[in-house]
Amino acid sequence: MEIQENIPLREHTTFEIGGVAKYFVIVRSKEELQEALEYAQTKNLAFTFIAGGSNVLASDSGFDGLVIKMALVKYSIDTEGNEIQAEAGVSLMEVIHAACSAGLTGMEPMYGIPGTIGGAVRGNAGAFGTEVLDVVSHVTAIDIESKEIRTFTNAECAFDYRNSFFKRTSKWIVLSATFSLMARDPEECIKKAKEILATRNERQIQNIRSAGSFFMNPIVSDKLQKEFEDEKGTPARNGRVPAGWLIEKAGFKGVAKDKAATGQRSSNYVINLGSATAAMVQELTLEMQKSVEEKFGVKLEREVTQVGF
Repeated sequence: MEIQENIPLREHTTFEIGGVAKYFVIVRSKEELQEALEYAQTKNLAFTFIAGGSNVLASDSGFDGLVIKMALVKYSIDTEGNEIQAEAGVSLMEVIHAACSAGLTGMEPMYGIPGTIGGAVRGNAGAFGTEVLDVVSHVTAIDIESKEIRTFTNAECAFDYRNSFFKRTSKWIVLSATFSLMARDPEECIKKAKEILATRNERQIQNIRSAGSFFMNPIVSDKLQKEFEDEKGTPARNGRVPAGWLIEKAGFKGVAKDKAATGQRSSNYVINLGSATAAMVQELTLEMQKSVEEKFGVKLEREVTQVGF
C-alpha cells in the first residue's frame, strides 16, 4: 500500500473535475483497506472513498484528507448455483458481461450503467425496471470504526429507490456482493445486454465527461404522472417520472453554463465540455433545481455523491 500526496481528483472521476486530494491510496484487498483506515485514524485524517469515479462530483478545492480508491477487482462465477460474486471495485458492466457469457441472466437491464459493484450496491443502481435489490443475494461489508466484517442479507441491506443501508449508514463500506441469477443461453443473454446498451446510447451518448444521471427521478403528483404517460406512452414507475423529462420541460435541454452543459439527448446528464469546474456544475444544477421547483413544485434531489464540499 502506497500513500500518495497531492493527487488531482479530476484524474479519478468520470466528470474529470476536482481539485487535489492531500493524501490518496489505492487499496486492492480488504487487508490493504484495513491498513488504510488505520493510517487515517492514526494520523487523525478525514477520509472518503471512491472507486470507478462515476456518480461523483469532487470539489475544486479537493479533499483535505485521505481519499481511498477501492480497487478490489476479483469476481467468481458459480454456474451450478447460478451465482456470481464480485468485489466492490469491479465494473458493473464487466460483471454483467461475465454473467451473460456464463449463461446467467437477470442483470442485463443494468448493462451500461457506469460505476462499480460497491457503488451500485450502495446506491441501489437500476435501469429499465431492474435494480440491484432484485438480484443481490447478500453483501459483505466492513465497519470502518471497528474493522468488523459482516455479511448482510438482501433484507438487511434495506434497499430503497437509489438508496440502501450502506448509503444511510456511512460507517459500513461494501467489500463484495453476491448475485443470484437464472440460467439462460449465453448468446441470448449477451444479445439482450447489447440491446439495452443500444437503447441507452439512443437516450444519451456514453463515455463522456459526466457523472451519469445527476438527479434522482422524483415522486410527483397524479396530474404530472398522467401528463408524462400521455406524452411518452409509457407508465410512470412507483409514482416517479424521469428527472430528465422535468428538466427538459423546464427549458434545460442542451443548456450550457460556461463549460458545463446538460445533455442534448438526456437533460439529466450534466457534461463537462472540457474545462468545467465543480463551481460551474453547481451553478448550473442549482438553476435546474430552482426552475423545476418553480414550474412543477417538484424538488429534485441529487443522485451524484459530492466529495470535498
